[in-house]
Amino acid sequence: MKKALLYIIGMAAAMTSCVSYEAEDFTGHTLPRKTGYSTGVTNDWLYFDLKTGHRYNVLNPNQSVIAYIDGKPIEEYFHYKGTAKLVKYWSEGVQKNIFEDAERDENGDTIFTKNQATGKLTYKTVKRQANSILVMENKEDDPNTMAYPATEWDLAFDGYQLRTNSGTSGIGKGGAADLGYGEYDKWTSKAQVDAYLAEHNMTFAVDDSASVYVTMSQNDWNKYCIDNKLDMNENPWFDPNNGPAKQLVSGNPVLEKAMTFSGPPPVYTPSFHTYVIRSWDGERYYKLQIISWYDANVQIGDEGGRISYYLDELK
Repeated sequence: MKKALLYIIGMAAAMTSCVSYEAEDFTGHTLPRKTGYSTGVTNDWLYFDLKTGHRYNVLNPNQSVIAYIDGKPIEEYFHYKGTAKLVKYWSEGVQKNIFEDAERDENGDTIFTKNQATGKLTYKTVKRQANSILVMENKEDDPNTMAYPATEWDLAFDGYQLRTNSGTSGIGKGGAADLGYGEYDKWTSKAQVDAYLAEHNMTFAVDDSASVYVTMSQNDWNKYCIDNKLDMNENPWFDPNNGPAKQLVSGNPVLEKAMTFSGPPPVYTPSFHTYVIRSWDGERYYKLQIISWYDANVQIGDEGGRISYYLDELK
């Protein structure tokens, strides 16, 4: 928290005084791009594998969510004429799973599954599995495979909301716990965190679909109004009393408090709490502290969205 306090004090001094002040350099992380509604996509999640550093959807919204198989659009690959249902299965933010017991026909163009009772091959798209929201990617190093589920991710951002690979967000063993206000540098080991959680009778909170809301993009809100025959003048995207339209999503209920939104005008306020993130395999811990809605390396003119944060592994 020492770094965070120095940063806050420095910014406050710069705003309230004419005296030149040079704040301590920010040594944490910033998101590589803005995420969320301002990109035009409501479910715009940027995923991180904290062990390897691999990132999904790093350049554009949902670029890692599979849209092609062997270079063909998914609807063409499956010879599927009614794309609406197919897109519903393969869109970010909805449940999807890998193909199971699937094999190609002799041309490699169509996916069939074998009925074990009759021996007949049956056309199949995606088998849905409850409580699994997975990012799908082509396996580029092996053109003979269709796709694989990106199960090895730990943390994801969408605007100021976060999710872990747990519960309704993934099939991993992740989760998050609140270690209290400040004191980021205090936490140095897994054993220390485990002892704290045991002493306070706390456990890692897993993701659910009942407590986290993200701001809807204006595009998605307009589509929602059209689909539900709502008058957009009577149902504006931005309500002066309630702010922009929101959508319930799968996310982490503990990390939901890491940053709050109020307004209008829009104000994003970090809690400055330190959180512990459990990795997708349950083996590693990472401490996290959100610092700002803005890029802490940019002092003037930053429009926000590239969140600044500290994150380090606890051994």
